[in-house]
Amino acid sequence: MTLYTTLSLFRARPGRSPELARRLDRLAMASRAEPGCRTYDVHRSNEDAQLWLIYEQWESAEAAAAHLAGSHVGDFIDAVAALIEGDVGISSFGGAFAPDLVAA
Repeated sequence: MTLYTTLSLFRARPGRSPELARRLDRLAMASRAEPGCRTYDVHRSNEDAQLWLIYEQWESAEAAAAHLAGSHVGDFIDAVAALIEGDVGISSFGGAFAPDLVAA
């Protein structure tokens, strides 16, 4: 099975990391309930308390696109603009589970 994986990096403004954490948690809870969502995890850097990562996996690029079009994602983007420094770093990947790669 090929999954669509996205990594998103956020850097909180000084003193805004707790609020960003709350917003990321709400986004993750809503996103996990969406059709096609396999994984939606929020991580905080061990070395930099202001750096956050979302690791998400979707059953397809279409499921990921539907997620991005959702109102809760738009609301999140609007709300966090004042909480983060710079742009959000987003990278997307397509691939197979490791057993599928070994069998190929």
